[in-house]
Amino acid sequence: MTVIALFYIAFTVIGLRPFKGIPIANIALGFLLGALIIRRFEAKNRLLISQAGEAPNHQAADLVRLYYQNLLRDLVSWAIMAAGVTMVICWTQLIGAILIPRSLQLGPVVADWIFLISPSDSLLEFRTRLFAMLISPGLQILTTVFGGVVAVLFTHKKA
Repeated sequence: MTVIALFYIAFTVIGLRPFKGIPIANIALGFLLGALIIRRFEAKNRLLISQAGEAPNHQAADLVRLYYQNLLRDLVSWAIMAAGVTMVICWTQLIGAILIPRSLQLGPVVADWIFLISPSDSLLEFRTRLFAMLISPGLQILTTVFGGVVAVLFTHKKA
């Protein structure tokens, strides 16, 4: 999961560039991320299902329910963490754009990566981007959880 987390951070930093600081690529990636998280944590919780086959019927139902609860808990916690990482990167970029004025002439490379606020932006554009940054964590969590739930529905048969 460390490789996935590092890839996600790199994807977030690179993905903010084309959308001027709004994590649209992360929201779109949420569906795939949710399915990947479910696949990863299925193996961890598979022991509960194997125990359910050996248990009496009333205990088997409880073990199966616990299995799905663990899967969904892991999914939601990773979705919240991914949205948090995205927001830390977005807000760092926003604060950098506000605190580091372009008048310092840091060079075109640095100035191009601080793209949320540019001198040509109007106040309406800034407000629109800020609003998009504020609602994007919720959308990202929704797409990640939806991707994980769809993965669960397509990969598990009803017992």
